[in-house]
Amino acid sequence: MSFTMLVLLGWVIAVLILVVALIGPKFLRQQRLKRRYDAASVTSRGVYKWKTLVPPILLLAAAACLVLAFGQFRLSRQAKEATVVMAIDVSDSMDLTDVRPSRMAAAQDAAQAFVDKLPDGYRVGLVTFAGAARVVVVPSSDRGELEHAITSLTTSRGTVIGDGLASALDTIEADRAANGDAAAAVVLLSDGADTGSQVTPEQAAERAQAMGVPVFTVVLRGSGEAGSPSPSASGSAAVGGGLLEQLSTTTEGRSFSARSAGELTQVYQTLGAQLSYDLAVGGSARGFLLLAALLGVAAGLAALVISKTE
Repeated sequence: MSFTMLVLLGWVIAVLILVVALIGPKFLRQQRLKRRYDAASVTSRGVYKWKTLVPPILLLAAAACLVLAFGQFRLSRQAKEATVVMAIDVSDSMDLTDVRPSRMAAAQDAAQAFVDKLPDGYRVGLVTFAGAARVVVVPSSDRGELEHAITSLTTSRGTVIGDGLASALDTIEADRAANGDAAAAVVLLSDGADTGSQVTPEQAAERAQAMGVPVFTVVLRGSGEAGSPSPSASGSAAVGGGLLEQLSTTTEGRSFSARSAGELTQVYQTLGAQLSYDLAVGGSARGFLLLAALLGVAAGLAALVISKTE
């Protein structure tokens, strides 16, 4: 029997015990009075009013929701299973050296720091995008292939952010089909604007929202110094930053930015620690907590109404 079913069964038993404990003595007293006196004269005497059971039953339901919420937190923290796909921009602009030693090298170091922060049981995949999107590593808990792929990234022309995100979502769907409907997230890094994706970034974001997959975005904003061929590089980053922030907002993720290798590594380490917690807790636990609060308020209101009608 599942944990949820056990909690529901416990709630039903608790309600029955409550009813018996409160109604039973009154009912027995009524039967004694009926035997001793005229039954018609004691019909309405000694009977517990059913409406007074509403507040404690609602409170019991709130308690059950709290047990479900914290039970899910405990179970999912023990399992430590989730899927994270990194989507990394490998366009030619990532070769610029305004971020030392280069944007690409900084991204590679940050990606490795991110992976190191995730629990061992997390399945991590890698998607790259430039002129086309490519699944480099399918999600796996084996870090060896992933680390090699991160250090072997090369650049080419184009920045198809929408197609990159779409490929990351395809990878998550395939992983869920093979391993179950686990929590998942995408961490997408880019330093520029979209340049003609077949799947627009907005369409990909809507799909991620429908799948319940938050997209955490990181825009790498170079200083525009050594290695930047023209002012358009910083302008592209500004446009891309607005797009990436929109992707995160649509999917209930978060958006970050970095201007140096140190900042980028710090962002990825923060993301790794945050996802280790957020994905383990999951959205259903929050739903049970909210329902528990609503039931508690309903119990208080019911008690207030009953007291005024007495």
